[in-house]
Amino acid sequence: MQSIQNLNSFGMTYIGVRTDHIDEMKQFAEQVLGYQKTHDDGDFVAFITTQGQRFELHAENTPDKQFYPLDGAVPGFEVPDMDAAIAWAKSNSLEMFEDGTGEGKGGTRWAHFRGPDGNVYEFVHHPSIAAGGKPE
Repeated sequence: MQSIQNLNSFGMTYIGVRTDHIDEMKQFAEQVLGYQKTHDDGDFVAFITTQGQRFELHAENTPDKQFYPLDGAVPGFEVPDMDAAIAWAKSNSLEMFEDGTGEGKGGTRWAHFRGPDGNVYEFVHHPSIAAGGKPE
């Protein structure tokens, strides 16, 4: 078996879920789980846990819905260097979604890829985490 170099990652700091029940899930995240809402445009809602992980809800009208199956969740692996993570994935024959990359608030970047099991995963980079803090 060929030896593969490990990915430099801070661990799992993100999970995204596509749902047909966004209002119920918003209430669950806030009132039951105690997560703090950081963004809400109706079809996309983001929360932060007390430990600093990010939890996102994607409704049917979300532009990125193709990356979030209704029957599963998409875990995100926090990486200190997005370009290095993408290069690592490609060198390990993982399928990267060219239309599944983007940049958001505070320089946050993400890139979706298909794992060897066929499921969709995400690399995410928060400059604030790379600097030793929590995600924005």
